Amino acid sequence: MPTSNIQDDETPRYRIWGLDSVAYGPVELPVLTHWVLDGRIMSDTWVFVEDNHTWIKAAQIPELKVLFERRSSAAGETPAG
Repeated sequence: MPTSNIQDDETPRYRIWGLDSVAYGPVELPVLTHWVLDGRIMSDTWVFVEDNHTWIKAAQIPELKVLFERRSSAAGETPAG
């Protein structure tokens, strides 16, 4: 039987609230990660996590936290202290 293009129901999906007041998606985590790395998604961008039906800031998504931390480090930002 040929493989199907239908996504697995277990795959986490996300929707992104754009600056143009349009929700983009659903997308899977690899796409979301790529958009963070491209600078298309900022830490304060609203993301709808379909698994728990909740809008949260991108920086609060555990899988994306490290990407935002790396971006801050690369920009030369250092913690105060």
